[in-house]
Amino acid sequence: MPSLPEAVDMKYGDECPNAQVTEVACVALTLKRSGRQRLPSVLILSECDIEKAGDEEEVERKCEGVRELDLSRNKLKEWKEVFKILRHLPSLGFLNLSYNSFETPIPDPSEVVSLTNLTRLVLNGTKLPWKDVHILLENAPRVEELHLCKNGYVTVETTSQKYSSVSRVHFNNNPSTDWPEIESLGQMFPYLEVLILAECPLGSLTKDGHYRENFPNLKYLSLNSTKICSWDSVDLVNKFPKLTELRLQQCPLYENYKDEERRQLTIARLWRIQRLNGGALITPEERENAERAFIRYYMNEERRPNTKNLFTNTGSLTPWWK
Repeated sequence: MPSLPEAVDMKYGDECPNAQVTEVACVALTLKRSGRQRLPSVLILSECDIEKAGDEEEVERKCEGVRELDLSRNKLKEWKEVFKILRHLPSLGFLNLSYNSFETPIPDPSEVVSLTNLTRLVLNGTKLPWKDVHILLENAPRVEELHLCKNGYVTVETTSQKYSSVSRVHFNNNPSTDWPEIESLGQMFPYLEVLILAECPLGSLTKDGHYRENFPNLKYLSLNSTKICSWDSVDLVNKFPKLTELRLQQCPLYENYKDEERRQLTIARLWRIQRLNGGALITPEERENAERAFIRYYMNEERRPNTKNLFTNTGSLTPWWK
């Protein structure tokens, strides 16, 4: 298995006849006045079979000036090897360790390298214990974007520590089914603005959830490909005090509705949402049309949805509903 410096030479070194060409903007190699190779600031070493850091002096020479490092899908097993690399990257702002199979937890928190400039951390498919996630975050006080997808998390383990810098969390494809576990993410990240829960088997939001307390700043929520199966859960989305964008597609709830019905019935229920499933902003005209369609759809139903807060933009429709 190659060390990191050896992998760098194989991928970027001019002397290597099998060197790969990486199509990344602005990563052309340059030479210093000394004639020594200078690597790009964005270093992509995914799937290079790296298992060891290698000689630390070589790591320091090879990685001088690197600001983004992708080590995903390598053979890294021991955290001490990762820290040997990271201690020579003081300007690192992006780190991707996805799909490395670490065999043991971080052995000694005091040995963790302080990553004071790191703003994006990707840990997908690492299946790290929550204790290690907390240790890494405690040593990376400026992380804004955190990726924890496909880590097998059924529960979310919190501590007394809050991570106020984190505003965006990708939690896709974890087998978490209970909304209270998701609320633990809100407790851990009090300034969370973007939360992506796509492909988590969540069946519902809960009526006794603490949406305002745990998600006071959430603006964007993705529930795509979850197991949401009730309009009650859609109604509860209104409890997020600042939420303006929702992704909700490919859920059991929508199986018996046509595309236009899905969109109109959803918009009519969500008075705060300004953008649904991407695309353009919801216009006043579209919202009014959605509310009229909502009335027509449920007009002859014996049990009508709770409309206490519906039709806020088109109050003239309310009398037709009473």
